[in-house]
Amino acid sequence: MKVKLKKIVGTLDAMKDQQTAYLHKVTGEVLTFDESVLESAKNGAQEGEGAGSEAVKRAADVLKDAETFARLPLKGDIHEYRLMSTFADSITNKSVASMVKLSITGKGAFRRFKDVLRRYGMTEQWNEYKEPAIAKVARRWCERNGIEYE
Repeated sequence: MKVKLKKIVGTLDAMKDQQTAYLHKVTGEVLTFDESVLESAKNGAQEGEGAGSEAVKRAADVLKDAETFARLPLKGDIHEYRLMSTFADSITNKSVASMVKLSITGKGAFRRFKDVLRRYGMTEQWNEYKEPAIAKVARRWCERNGIEYE
């Protein structure tokens, strides 16, 4: 079965820093877990506990079945900060480019970056800029893992 590359790209784009996603290689289903759920699943699996939330039980099943589930790239594998910087460099309006570049320095850079994009009506341009970069990461991941995609 070929997985939908758009589904993987959408998952990678929507993931938070403290999340990990897995692809079911047979069905193409993508499951995303918070790190706390995965930790609980690992601890429960080590201690032989059967109790816990449905998410923890599902995560434990995923972690036990590496043949069926493949971990998607992590949010950090996308290098979004670098993408934000190159996007800022691509902006032709110098004053807007300066504001965008300034927004990505220091703590809270991601939130400020998105705020500045909204203020200048550039959110759609950003999404169009980053999607091909995320798709490239997704394609490389599929190829390295022997996963057919469309």
